[in-house]
Amino acid sequence: MKFTILASTLADRDVLRRAERLAERFNLEPMVVTDPEDVPNSPTVALVATGGTEDAIEALLERSPAVLLLHWHSYNSLAAALEVGVSTLHVGRAEEAMRAFKRLVGTRILVVGGKCSWIKGPDPSDLPYLRTVEVDLEDVKSVDPDGSFEENLRAHDIDPSELNRDFLDLAGKLHAVLSRHGADAITGDCFSLYEEFGAVPCLYFSALDVPYCCEGDSAALVTTLLTPARIRPFIGNVIELDRYGTRLAHCACPLELLREFEVVDHMETGAPHAVKGVLPTGKCVLARYPYAVGASIVETRWRDDQCRVQARLLVEEEFEPLGNHHCVALGVSPDLIKEIFEAVHLNPSPSSE
Repeated sequence: MKFTILASTLADRDVLRRAERLAERFNLEPMVVTDPEDVPNSPTVALVATGGTEDAIEALLERSPAVLLLHWHSYNSLAAALEVGVSTLHVGRAEEAMRAFKRLVGTRILVVGGKCSWIKGPDPSDLPYLRTVEVDLEDVKSVDPDGSFEENLRAHDIDPSELNRDFLDLAGKLHAVLSRHGADAITGDCFSLYEEFGAVPCLYFSALDVPYCCEGDSAALVTTLLTPARIRPFIGNVIELDRYGTRLAHCACPLELLREFEVVDHMETGAPHAVKGVLPTGKCVLARYPYAVGASIVETRWRDDQCRVQARLLVEEEFEPLGNHHCVALGVSPDLIKEIFEAVHLNPSPSSE
């Protein structure tokens, strides 16, 4: 990936050498740009190296589909970004953001059947900053199941012999396609999978050790990839709102997040298999790119007319959902996620067509 150095034509060689050393530190290829016509049209990390670069900043954000924009405390760097009115992150705090950005644009994502019909944002395969491999249901049907995924189940004390055969067939086929394409994450049209196989992928997603996203929702997928938590986030439907916070629910949840869980059937279809579980109480982050806020998970009453993992969140400031699916991340600060989200500029947005 390029490390784009936006510099004025007046910048001296010492400034450029310092920026190039920074590129080496981040293991990126330096590219000095002094003419707005020369900005790259691919995802890039960019440093506003000097003042006088306002036109180049605007050109870059218009031409590149994904930019992590940085500044430093020298050469009127921040002043140029502020003149354009864009958010940046200081290079001294960029390590986590760099890893998150590389994960966003570098992860190979398996998209099975596109997105569910009710998801109003773009299909993941239509976003130029995501590395997607799209397969259809016939591709999934045609492969032999890969039973190696059952080791993930056993690692969580789930006995595959006690599970429904339709679910095992679906999960095995998804795992085979995931492996065949060397994918590092998975999403897709979950309900089309149910109609074809008579099972849902919720438990499979929950037991994996790679990122997943329900229903082909690009906004939730981008949020998941940009979130620098060590544990995969829970992706939930917003099912209640009040003055204090919200309740989320879904039938998939990373098993490593749950304090306790059991294997159940899917709420809406009654198909095998989903997860019913309890998230740990305490501090968390509620996020949907480009929004993030600190929150706390508290004990909640159970409702059998909602998806099987349910969480009540008290939010630290007024919460106005930007859409349905929101991510709940543990073990990471809201300030860090906010910094990353603000410095990552995506074109087009994952939240709208």
